[in-house]
Amino acid sequence: MIESFECPHCMVGRCRLTHQTFTCLYGNRIFCAPNTEIYSCDMCGYQELPHRVLSLYDNLLKPSHDVASLISSKPADNKTHFKKSSRVG
Repeated sequence: MIESFECPHCMVGRCRLTHQTFTCLYGNRIFCAPNTEIYSCDMCGYQELPHRVLSLYDNLLKPSHDVASLISSKPADNKTHFKKSSRVG
């Protein structure tokens, strides 16, 4: 793994591997992952995820084909259904 590289944003600083909380918008939702490996520039604050971390998060957040087909095949029903649970007393 690369230890550091020249910042592609400011071209002055060095991007070094750190562990920080990664937060971003993914679609219309906020994704937050603590203790994530991030390359961070020591001059301008530019941040970049290593490729393996980016692909891991992409696979976790991307709905699988089966789930997407189940969601799209359900009829539009805005009612909430609750199931009664038996109480043990």
